[in-house]
Amino acid sequence: MYFNNFWGPSRCDAYGFREMQSFARQLGNWFNSFPRMSQWMGDRWMDSSANRMGSGWSDWWGEPRQQGYGRRHRNRHESGGCSHTPGSSSAAPAAPAAPAAPASAGAPGAATAPAPAVARAPLPPAINAPREGGWDESKGGWLMGQSGELQVDFKYADRNTMVQYRTTDGTWTNLGAGRDMMGKSAVITAPPGSTVKFRVNNAGEYFSIGTTQNVDGKDHGKVTATGNGFRLGVDDWKNDDGDFDDLILDLSDPKAKG
Repeated sequence: MYFNNFWGPSRCDAYGFREMQSFARQLGNWFNSFPRMSQWMGDRWMDSSANRMGSGWSDWWGEPRQQGYGRRHRNRHESGGCSHTPGSSSAAPAAPAAPAAPASAGAPGAATAPAPAVARAPLPPAINAPREGGWDESKGGWLMGQSGELQVDFKYADRNTMVQYRTTDGTWTNLGAGRDMMGKSAVITAPPGSTVKFRVNNAGEYFSIGTTQNVDGKDHGKVTATGNGFRLGVDDWKNDDGDFDDLILDLSDPKAKG
């Protein structure tokens, strides 16, 4: 209902605003030129506002005006004749119902979402390792073959010099004391393609094999090929005589010839 229609002769007379009718019509014509404004200033809003004015502004409104508007309006409200009384024909429409919740995944008839594709793990990079391990002079150590194993046979030792080795992790590990291990074997495992290096510990002095980076500037090992692998002869003293017979080890790939 538009503004000037609301303040027609009957409401102006009922609310005590007889003199307002002409002004309301002019004001309503202006409001009606804005459709949204006119709808907002409709029956329910005007009726509610008039009710608040009549019951809350008694000091300003005064007894005569309340008699002419406020009490009449309240009487209509209490009797159910007011447009915003609960149950009246102009009640606001009910709020739309909330949308129903989607069926759970386990409910009968519910659509099952396809399982996500499982990404395949990338293949490991190809290992650059020889089929059979062997001594690599350029690396100063044993180059691990595809078996990942190195067998060390203790052939001779004239004292209990400790034999140590390390792989790519850089940690020196005891392999065995020469005299105690003579006639025995030990197997070293390491990743294919990695290098195994050796050194000896003689009473606290360390001498590396396959390098001259020792206290006396000498390489303390000598490697020769055999029919079954390689033989490593070791000098385990500083400034030794160079005969490389203080310790003798045979090195081989135990699975390459199988």
